[in-house]
Amino acid sequence: MRDERYFARNRVSDLVRFGLSELSVEPLRGMLRNFANVYEAYARCINRTYDLAKLPTMLTLEATAFGLNLAEATKEETGSFKYTRIAKRKRDDIRLRMTKVECDLPPIHPRTLNNRVSSAVQTILARADKKLTDGLDSVMPSLIVFAWTAFEVLCEDLLEKAIDLRPMWFTPLRGRGSKRRLLAWEAMSLRGKTSTHSHGSFGIAKREQLSYSTIKGIRDAYWLAFCVDSRGIDRLIADRKIDTLHAIRNVSVHNGGVVDRVFLNRVAGLPEFTKAGIGDPLQLDFGMVKNLVQPVLARGIKLIAAVNKWVVEHPDGKAPMSPTTT
Repeated sequence: MRDERYFARNRVSDLVRFGLSELSVEPLRGMLRNFANVYEAYARCINRTYDLAKLPTMLTLEATAFGLNLAEATKEETGSFKYTRIAKRKRDDIRLRMTKVECDLPPIHPRTLNNRVSSAVQTILARADKKLTDGLDSVMPSLIVFAWTAFEVLCEDLLEKAIDLRPMWFTPLRGRGSKRRLLAWEAMSLRGKTSTHSHGSFGIAKREQLSYSTIKGIRDAYWLAFCVDSRGIDRLIADRKIDTLHAIRNVSVHNGGVVDRVFLNRVAGLPEFTKAGIGDPLQLDFGMVKNLVQPVLARGIKLIAAVNKWVVEHPDGKAPMSPTTT
């Protein structure tokens, strides 16, 4: 069964833009060599995420190129593009030379390229059956899972490396003399009501007590670790898109993509989910996925730069004996 409206309804053009775009690593120039392994691992995760986003587009382009090459070879063999001319001939008499058609083209503006590829993808999807669109549907949560895993692992690797490099600053973890104030949406995601402070982010903690499996755990860990001069780092991880990415990842992995009360609490107030109800399948589109995944991955790069800067500016020495609020 074909779905001619799939391209527009699921904003597949945003998937094309995603697949043809790149993520700049400009902020990482001058990074300490000690953080190289952290960045390289994160870069591999980013590349895997972008490769997945590129796959439908690349398959479409390859299919289009195959069709053009086949038509060119057919014309060379038969003098016509018409399939009927081939059908009347014996198969063993046809030797189609599938050589690439070479031509010199002027540079194409990225917007023009996006539009042309989007048009090709739209044409193919309009003729495709449900098996292809079901496959595309599975790409959406997969991109979410890839991106969240990349960000979560980065936050752990980055902080653990910083602790290794500055043990006198981070051992023990002193905190900031107060509990971390929860962001409004973060409090909603935890208990469905506004709470004043976070739990488990005050006092002295040991390294092995840190947790990175949730965005709250990540923020608590960084709150405990960076007890001074950390506002820039705090701002980077205080982004609701990170929470939303985490929420979609969790409902996709743990609840089979079915909306539950926990998910609704986590995305309360977001216009994209105002029509979502408990028990409904989670409705995603590629525009939504792109607008979550790309900014969160970009924040990861900025977080590496910010932590690197903090380590450079705080050589190991006699760390403060008591927490200092920033």
